Amino acid sequence: MARKEVTLALPTDLVEQLESLAHAQCQTFEEQVVAELRRSVSRLSGISCDRLARDQSSELHLTSPIIGLVEGLLTGETTIGEVLCKGDFGIGTLNHLDGEVVILDGVAYQQGWQGRCRLVDDAEKTPFMTVTRWQPGRAVTVPLSARMDRAQLLAELERHFPSPNLFYAIRLTGRFESLRARSVKKQKVDRPLVAVAKDQAVFELGAGSGTLVGFWSPPFMGSALTVPGFHLHFLSEDKMQGGHLLEAVLLEGEAQIQALHHTDTDLPKTQTFLGADLTRDPAEDLESAEK
Repeated sequence: MARKEVTLALPTDLVEQLESLAHAQCQTFEEQVVAELRRSVSRLSGISCDRLARDQSSELHLTSPIIGLVEGLLTGETTIGEVLCKGDFGIGTLNHLDGEVVILDGVAYQQGWQGRCRLVDDAEKTPFMTVTRWQPGRAVTVPLSARMDRAQLLAELERHFPSPNLFYAIRLTGRFESLRARSVKKQKVDRPLVAVAKDQAVFELGAGSGTLVGFWSPPFMGSALTVPGFHLHFLSEDKMQGGHLLEAVLLEGEAQIQALHHTDTDLPKTQTFLGADLTRDPAEDLESAEK
């Protein structure tokens, strides 16, 4: 987009307000000024800003297409702090595949080797995260009172999707009879995801309460952008254990399903990503690694 430099002399109080808004929304001062001007012009034109701007609460944000991770690009330049500016709910990993990551209520937890959790520092970096802004008022609530294994549970969740052609954020709080999860050890060298998965740690978390956090992606999106179908992580109620969900038996709980109508994917600027051969279909490797 063409740009033209304009010099403005703004009142001090207005500058302070714009700086505060920019900081709160993780934008530069210039970006905030441009955004506010666009809103004002839209209102003057009789066009609703709400119709023009994408609603971030219904947007799926990806820090990178997952095909990069599949092909062994395990180092990104996006910080967790930057991710949290895009959403307060999500899943992913840290650089060098240093465990799993779950973001719940705006707090990022690393789920390390053997499933022990710790808080993630904002400065830590990620090669792949999927996040959104969680809005309970926009979610469909599904009470779950019957005992269900993983396959039954996923089928029940999918039954409540209004369409098979959207993305969904899924938050399920419940009491479980048993849970099996996995995580991976920090890699010393970059290598394809399917090779890393052979060394994954699979562990039993036993009975307990906690939250499933994750997403469902429509099959027509393929496997280059993100994981097709369900991709769920578990975080225990005390925030001390968790991992990528493999198996579970739910006793009772409540699921919330939030439809996501927009996608926003960053394409990394690193030389590794720019020079990578990403032409191969990653579906088989991704399916094998996610099991």
